[in-house]
Amino acid sequence: MTFQAQRPPRFSYEAPGTLPRPARIGRNIRLLFGAGCAWLVGKLVLVGSAVVFERGLAFFPGLWPLIAIGAYVFPDVLNIGWGTAVPRRRVIGGLAAALAVAAAFGLALSGDVFAPPLGAAVLAWLLYTFLHLGVSFLFAAAIRTPGCEMRSIPELWGRLRGSPAREHFCPGIMTPIDRWEARRMADRAGA
Repeated sequence: MTFQAQRPPRFSYEAPGTLPRPARIGRNIRLLFGAGCAWLVGKLVLVGSAVVFERGLAFFPGLWPLIAIGAYVFPDVLNIGWGTAVPRRRVIGGLAAALAVAAAFGLALSGDVFAPPLGAAVLAWLLYTFLHLGVSFLFAAAIRTPGCEMRSIPELWGRLRGSPAREHFCPGIMTPIDRWEARRMADRAGA
């Protein structure tokens, strides 16, 4: 019989000290992802806002892949970042309802679903999502947050208050990288 590690539930918060803290490779990956999110937020502010507010969402086709990525990561950004466990379908359903209201508002004003109200709503949602994600990656690199980068803001807040924050397994690649790097460092120390 072989043992196979089971992945914890999607929103499983662990006691402080459960997960390994990132070392050099994990921190550099977090820093790289944080810089990528910062670049993306800058592009959204400089290019996206001008196009969306002037011409509407339909004239910014480069935004559609970001919408897909944003929809995928948004529930984790909210849940893991704020320490909740709202089901993904409810988060996406709430987001879809808010965007539908913006689209209806645009339709009523200009006769176009993709008018600036929907574009502004999509832009605001993407800015929040990637700004929160980017700041979390940068903080996680700086303070060596174990597991998911989305726990870096609660960890920093906990450090400032003198109380440890709960940890969370990363639904992405961070926890496996941190575990690999911890094993690698332990093997080097034992050799």
